[in-house]
Amino acid sequence: MNIITRRLAALSLVAATALLVTPATQADAKVDAGGWGRVPYGGNQRSCADVSCGVTGTVSGGTTIWLTCWKDGGWANGTNRWFWTVNYDTLKAGYMSASLIYPQPVVDHC
Repeated sequence: MNIITRRLAALSLVAATALLVTPATQADAKVDAGGWGRVPYGGNQRSCADVSCGVTGTVSGGTTIWLTCWKDGGWANGTNRWFWTVNYDTLKAGYMSASLIYPQPVVDHC
């Protein structure tokens, strides 16, 4: 086996190992489907669909975010609808109340 073949084999092994040990996150699993929405006045992304859940990120007013799916949860500002969101400006993800997002794309249930 020549040096080039050995190096290619080693690189392939490293790449395969990296794929096996990289954990998938909730955001990774949900990024495939969805649509763009806007957060006109800003708001918090949360770890679950309720205002009592921890804040995972803050979205500034006027930011366009990716919405992947919706679910019903705790009530906030007159609605219990929440979207799983990804903010590509900050690379943060979390649930946001539907009351904070306009316009809202049509997305699937989570």
